Amino acid sequence: MPIHRGKEGVLLVSLVLAISAPACYANSPVWGVHGVHPTHLAQYDQPTHPHGFKCLDGSITVKWDKVNDDYCDCPDASDEPGTSACMGGNLYCRNRGHTPLVLDSSFVNDGICDCCDGADENNGRLKCTNTCMELGASKREELNQLALAAEMGVAARSKYVETAAQSKREWDQAKAKVDEEVAALKPLVDVLKAKKRSAEKATASAKARKDAIKEAKQKAADTLLGDAASSETAETATDSVPSEEEPITEVSEQREETEEERGQRI
Repeated sequence: MPIHRGKEGVLLVSLVLAISAPACYANSPVWGVHGVHPTHLAQYDQPTHPHGFKCLDGSITVKWDKVNDDYCDCPDASDEPGTSACMGGNLYCRNRGHTPLVLDSSFVNDGICDCCDGADENNGRLKCTNTCMELGASKREELNQLALAAEMGVAARSKYVETAAQSKREWDQAKAKVDEEVAALKPLVDVLKAKKRSAEKATASAKARKDAIKEAKQKAADTLLGDAASSETAETATDSVPSEEEPITEVSEQREETEEERGQRI
């Protein structure tokens, strides 16, 4: 079975560490369910699964003493949730008092405290101080401020809702009053509309009569003008014809007397 490592190293180093580990190391919190995410705790419950631990991918089942033994047995690395034996594995830091954290297995037992509760350094070589409460204090204060702001927001919203409800009631009352006034004025409006229609009808009739009279007057004027023009034409024709009783006078042309004629005359 292949051995998977989350950190660079050689097999000899792993064997030396496994052999040289003290007996108390086997009883430390790393064995059992150390580093298991809460959503998978049921699969790591020994009384429920007395025949052994079944890899989360369902591939194989291993004895319980193979869980967190710093040797990778499951292809999905689920038998080593608290060690760095498997590449691609994960360790869950509970970090009580602060924010939980999920670390890649390559960060486990690397000599650096990554989890504020020190859960990632569990081989006894490095003792990490639990700083979760201190780190969580500022976070809790931030959350308290957010909660306070949320409470103030809820209170403001409640006030706005109450104000809006009161405004709506006032608007409904005002609308009801206006509706009553409109209903009371409706008969008067109907009467005024009827009078308006009658006045419009009378105006239209008067305009029609006025137009008819104007048209009749125009026709009469055109007729009179036509008769007058006819009479004038007839009189002009009568004056241009000569009367038989009047003598026709001839107009003789006078010729200018020449010098010879004047000498003979003298």
